[in-house]
Amino acid sequence: MTGPVVSNGQLVGGIALTRDRDQPAFNAQNLADLSALCLHMSTRLATLRSGSVFSTNTQPTAVQVFGTPRLTPRERQIAELVAQ
Repeated sequence: MTGPVVSNGQLVGGIALTRDRDQPAFNAQNLADLSALCLHMSTRLATLRSGSVFSTNTQPTAVQVFGTPRLTPRERQIAELVAQ
């Protein structure tokens, strides 16, 4: 079973789940869970791309602001490469 990850109205990735042939087939609840996961990943990607969780701090350690972990410059660079 596969679900889309979308950013700016474009397909940018996907989440694929498989089961061993000895396991039962996916059901409606599994499909709903996958849909929620894809929506969460798409939303999180949009948040990351907006830059709202990136720190402008050049210190090499992550900083907590309002309970949200900020990314180091290197972590931001890696996240941007993964997004591409």
